[in-house]
Amino acid sequence: MLIDLKIPQDAKCLLKLGQEVDLDTPCYETGQQEEVDIFIAKELGIPPNKIFQYLKKLVGDPIRKNDLLATKKNFLTSSKFFSPVDGVIKEIDHNEGKLVVTAAGTDKLTVRTKIKGTVSKIDKYRVGIEIKKASSFALKKTDAVFGGRIVLVRQENDPNLTLEEVAKKIAVIKSPNAYLQRKIEALQTTGFVTLMQITEKTDFPSCQIKNPQDMDKIFEDKFTYCFVDADSGRIIFYH
Repeated sequence: MLIDLKIPQDAKCLLKLGQEVDLDTPCYETGQQEEVDIFIAKELGIPPNKIFQYLKKLVGDPIRKNDLLATKKNFLTSSKFFSPVDGVIKEIDHNEGKLVVTAAGTDKLTVRTKIKGTVSKIDKYRVGIEIKKASSFALKKTDAVFGGRIVLVRQENDPNLTLEEVAKKIAVIKSPNAYLQRKIEALQTTGFVTLMQITEKTDFPSCQIKNPQDMDKIFEDKFTYCFVDADSGRIIFYH
């Protein structure tokens, strides 16, 4: 089965065709966006409300560091202002005589694959991960894209749950009550897959299986991993 992962437009893919990946393999890297004010009028000594007459770029234009942004010409001299950052011009403010630029921040964010498999396809904005022995089920509700190793939780076994069993795993449970939910969270779960809606608000990602018979099959087959695909509204379980 092939799972498609979205790659943001401003991201750099870190994967290669044929690469074996696991839950912690870096998938792509992206810069945190930030807004930068560039005070053109102050730098060139021009009236703020006249900034349009001097600009070489418009709203929506991509710019690179050291691109020419504005020129002021006098009878004998001329002054030029070059961009200090890479980004896209979001706004031209004629009250303050500035450009507002959406730029990539200095901090880089690395996103993990959350899937165990083989890279079989790389497009411009998508990566395909091939997994084996997988089953896909419809979701009623999900609030995130997430995945990882799972632990099957049966209510009758609640007293026996341990940190080793639950920590860093997604808890699959049919109908968690408030007490059981809090206990699983305290045991350092990374998310919930349930049949019935979670009773208390949680900071962990979660989803609901649509059909009761699907949840029965999930428990019967004793899968090892899962991946929640919010775009398709499905969850994939695999070994």
